[in-house]
Amino acid sequence: MRTTTNPIDVHVGQRMRLRRQMLRMDLARLAQSIGVTPDQLELFETGMNRIGAEPLQRAAVALDVAISFFFNGLGASQASYSDPVLIGDALELNRAFFLVRDPAARHRIIDLAKSLASHDASPVDGDRK
Repeated sequence: MRTTTNPIDVHVGQRMRLRRQMLRMDLARLAQSIGVTPDQLELFETGMNRIGAEPLQRAAVALDVAISFFFNGLGASQASYSDPVLIGDALELNRAFFLVRDPAARHRIIDLAKSLASHDASPVDGDRK
C-alpha cells in the first residue's frame, strides 16, 4: 500500500463516495457490484489506493453515471470536497432539489446558487451562519 496519496486518486475517490452517498448505497453493495471487498473500496474512496479502469467503469455503471463524473471539477479548487459538513449540506440540497417538479423553479434555484457563489469571496470553511 502507498504511503502518500495522489490528488487525482483522492478526487476520483471523493466523487465515487459522493455519488454512492447521494444514492444512499452502502459500501458493501457498491463493492460487490464492482468486484472488490468493502475494505478495498474504502481505500479507493479515500484515495489511498488507485482504482483501475475496469473497476472504475463498473462503478460508473453501478452508480448510474458517466465515467467522466469521477473527473468533473478536477481542475477546480478542491477545498470543499473534503469538508464533511459541506458534503452533508450538498447532499441535503441535492435531495431537496430532486423533489422540485417545476423546471422553472429548478432553474431559479440554480441561478440563485450561482449568484450566491459568485458573490461569496470568503474562503470555504464549512461554518453555518
